[in-house]
Amino acid sequence: MKEMKFTGQSSQPPLPLYHSTIGTEAIPIDYSAPLNRPLFLFTGRAAFSSDCSKMNLSHIVSDKYTSPEETKLKVAKKLTDFNGGNFCFTNAHGEVLFKLEQKKVFLKELTVLRDAQDCPVASIHKKGMSFHDTYQVYEGMSSKELFTLKDKFLNDNKREEYVIQLEGDTEPRFEVKGDFVRRAYSIVHSGKDIIADVAKSFSISSFFTGKNQYAVHVQPHVDQAFIAVVVTIMEAVHNEIKEDKGDGDKSSDDED
Repeated sequence: MKEMKFTGQSSQPPLPLYHSTIGTEAIPIDYSAPLNRPLFLFTGRAAFSSDCSKMNLSHIVSDKYTSPEETKLKVAKKLTDFNGGNFCFTNAHGEVLFKLEQKKVFLKELTVLRDAQDCPVASIHKKGMSFHDTYQVYEGMSSKELFTLKDKFLNDNKREEYVIQLEGDTEPRFEVKGDFVRRAYSIVHSGKDIIADVAKSFSISSFFTGKNQYAVHVQPHVDQAFIAVVVTIMEAVHNEIKEDKGDGDKSSDDED
């Protein structure tokens, strides 16, 4: 790297400034100013970071459900041990975090996702007259809209990719990509940062009962309630795709 000469005025010994190896330009530092900012400022593209705490993702639906560590949620379906056999999310200790009063998710009418204490977390409304497969999400049971999830392309029954636009934004900030039939997909922020992964999960109970569970891996400092709402909507998409293909389709390896 090429060393640059110090240009600021200070009684302290000058520290060298450098050009980075990727060709970004270093900006001289004024040492007379308080050092409450980074010592090196680069005008080029920042290095990739998976630190979701810097993305303001801890409060989209609720700030009550975040963790400084990666969290694994399980989606239990048809297992009477959880939520009377209704659709729900459990943590690593088997405790219910979020739940619906439905066994099979379709979201054909206003649906409320609740926490373990039966408090409403978010309401999900499927928009009727729309060229896109569109879902609107509201805070609790209020009229305050939080975000919209819709298929990226016109509703042509392919439904290969969905986007999420937060209320107040002019463009979608998140994407949902993957295989929705097999429940294997990712929730991506800003086109590059995977903030949650969904995949089938094997367990002893599911082996003996023949019922399926799947896991949701949530990155640190990400609103788990937001992820739970998105996964709930994608569960409805999964069920609708299966319904459109007919009961004879077993490509999802699922019995419900």
